[in-house]
This record gives sequence, C-alpha cells and structure tokens, in this order.
Amino acid sequence: MRAEMERLGLYAPKLIEATEAAGQSLDDLVSEDRIEKIKKMREELDRLRGSAVFNAGDNFAKIANEAFNAAVRTPQGGLQETLGEIAALAEALKAGGIELNEITAKIDKISKMEMDEQARELLNSLIEISALDGAIENALTAEGATAEVDAVNAALKVMKDELLNIRDMPGVDKNVVDSLLKILDAAAETVALVADTKPAPRVGRDHSQAFRGGRHAQSQ
Repeated sequence: MRAEMERLGLYAPKLIEATEAAGQSLDDLVSEDRIEKIKKMREELDRLRGSAVFNAGDNFAKIANEAFNAAVRTPQGGLQETLGEIAALAEALKAGGIELNEITAKIDKISKMEMDEQARELLNSLIEISALDGAIENALTAEGATAEVDAVNAALKVMKDELLNIRDMPGVDKNVVDSLLKILDAAAETVALVADTKPAPRVGRDHSQAFRGGRHAQSQ
C-alpha cells in the first residue's frame, strides 16, 4: 500500500509510518492459513455445541438427549436424578458461558450420585467432550491475539485519519483517496473477523429440574 500511495503522490509521514507498522502484522493476522484454522475451530465448536443429535458424532446435544431419555425410562429414585443432572450439565455446556469451576463442581457432585454403567459412560463422555470444547475455545481465543489485533487496528485508524486529513488538500485526487479508504475498511473488517473468535452462545434447557428429588414431571 505504501508503494501505491507514493506512486500517487500521497506522501504523509504519519501515514507512511502507520503503513509500515501495520504491514507485516496485518499480513500475518489475516493470512489464509490463520483464517482457515479459525474457521475449522469454529466449525468444531459449532458441532460440539450444536443441536444435531444424529450423524454429528458425540456432542453435548447427543449426551443430553441420551441422558434425558434414559431418565424417562428409569424408575423414580437416585439414578433418575443422576441422569437428569447429566442431561442438565450437557445442555449447560451446549449453551456455553459456564465457568470452569462450576463445571468441575457439577461433575464432582454428579460423580458422587447413584450410578449405573450407562450413567457412568455418559458422564465420562461428557467430561471428554467438555475438555475438548475447552481446549478448542482456548486455542480460538489465542488465535484472536488481542494485543496484535489492537496494534493493527491502531495503525489502520492512523492511516484512515491521515487519508481523511489530506483528502481535501489541493492537488489530491479524492477518488484515489476514497479507493484507499475502502481498502482500509475492508482490512478492518477482515481483522474484526479474526478478532471475533468467540462462538455465539446457545440456549440450553435444564433437564435436571424434571427429575430433582427423584420425581419425573410429566408436564415437561
């Protein structure tokens, strides 16, 4: 972009300085490899937190569905309540936004409740998927590279401000400046795409309420 500005005679010290500051960082930040990596991680989180129960592999929705259905078929009592708690935790994890200490506390609580082989398998699967979900979300957040994004955004702002300052100067082609401003706006949108690494939250349903105290609420 610097070469283009110099070719057009748009030389401004702050503008050139900001361009150099943003150059390599912007290329690295919005590289095709990085964007593709972020896309794949988002897709995997969407799968884990999605609503698909069939043909989607193990995910929170599948575990919640299996635990809920098992609870419905289980006689009233401690085991039914356990299955309801597993379903509720799976739904909470599907919704996202639950803190790690809360997840740990809920898993610890459930592990001390009445269990059979199916409940234990569902809980173990939930623990494994939760760990995968957390690892991907942490990696996704790291890919957002907040400090790097802030630096690039700051440089883009300086560039845009300087272009706006020189746009109306004598001898400056406004159409050329406007074209460069559009390039900066497009770059800012791409940076925002990289920075926005958090998947959209989803709303879950608390199945545990249906079986708390060993009672199945038929109205649900």
